[in-house]
Amino acid sequence: MQDSTKGGVIVLVLILALVGYFIIWTPGCSTGPAPADNGDNGGSSPTAPSKAKVGQLAPDFERTSLAGDAIKLSDFIGNKPVVLDFWATWCGPCKEELPILEEFYKANSDQVEIIAITKEPASDRANIERIIDEKGVTFVVVHDSSGEIANKYPSTGIPYLVFIDKAGKVVGTHLGLDQNIGAKIKEIFGLE
Repeated sequence: MQDSTKGGVIVLVLILALVGYFIIWTPGCSTGPAPADNGDNGGSSPTAPSKAKVGQLAPDFERTSLAGDAIKLSDFIGNKPVVLDFWATWCGPCKEELPILEEFYKANSDQVEIIAITKEPASDRANIERIIDEKGVTFVVVHDSSGEIANKYPSTGIPYLVFIDKAGKVVGTHLGLDQNIGAKIKEIFGLE
């Protein structure tokens, strides 16, 4: 009888370990370290890229923000660097990162722009607005229910940040939650 109890406990532990693994590493939501970015997201041209690639110009997009303002990425180019934050309401690390980005934005909004983008279905708009209100987000939030913007900036998970310099060039990316992302943004853009 003892052997069958041990066997049952071992099976239970293995099942719990697998469930835990899948909860932590849910596809599309990442809390782990980002894979190395070699900038190879396809053969896009530096003058008219269809997909974001480090070292090349960022693909432009135009949408209406949740606040109702027309947002065009190219309107920010030449003024200040831009951080694109791809996130979702169902992603715990994404929701945890929003106030971290907000704190950074409040202190640095004169030097950098942040645009949060979610590609959730149109039916989720009320939930998106609720989360944004709960987290106190004041930077631009775009609801990309068609997925058009997200398709231009492909990633293996979220939260996913894309760093675009004043000249409009993608200078880096970051995948996963980083409690010290503000310091990384400052370093990437040379901010004080």
